Amino acid sequence: MKIIHHKVLAQRYALALYEIADSSDLAEEVFQDMKLLDRVTTQNPELKRILISPIIPPSKKRNILVELFKNKINDISLTFLTLLTIKAREVILHDIVLSFIEIYEQDHHIYEVTIKVAAPISQQNKEKILQKLKPVIPGNIELEVEIDPRLIGGFQLYFDDYLFDASLSKQLRELKKELSENLYIKQI
Repeated sequence: MKIIHHKVLAQRYALALYEIADSSDLAEEVFQDMKLLDRVTTQNPELKRILISPIIPPSKKRNILVELFKNKINDISLTFLTLLTIKAREVILHDIVLSFIEIYEQDHHIYEVTIKVAAPISQQNKEKILQKLKPVIPGNIELEVEIDPRLIGGFQLYFDDYLFDASLSKQLRELKKELSENLYIKQI
C-alpha cells in the first residue's frame, strides 16, 4: 500500500480546489476564504484540536465547520470543507489552506514581504518602502509590518527565504563580537 505524505496530499487537494475556483472565475473569492480559514485556524487552537481529534466524529466536525463559516465564505469553499470531512481529510485542512494560498500567489505573481521594525511606521513610510521594493521584486507586493522592540532601531526585511537585517540590535551584536575578538592588536 502506498503512503502519501500529508503535504503532497494537501497540495493535490489545494490544486484541485484552485482549478475549480479558477474555472468558475471565483479564484479571488476562494483565495480570500482561504486567508480567512488560515487566520481562524491559526488564532483558535481549540478548533485545530477539534479537527485533528480522532474521537470527534466527522459529521460533528462537518457541522462545526458549516456553522462557523456559512454566510462567511463562498459556496465552493464551504462545499470543499464538507468534502474534506466526508473524506476524513480535515486533519490536513491547514496544510491545504497554505498550499492553496501559495498556488494562488504564484499564479498571480503576489509576493509577501514582511518588515519588522522597532516602532510603528506611518502609511507614508510604508508607501516609500513599497516604492523601493517594486524595482527589485517583480509583481504585486503584500507588505506586512510587524513591531519588534528588540530590534532597537532599523528594520529586518523578510522575502521568500531571504532576510535583510539592517537593525540596530544586529549592528550592536556585530560590534560586541568584534570587540571581544580584538581586545588588543599589537602594532609593529
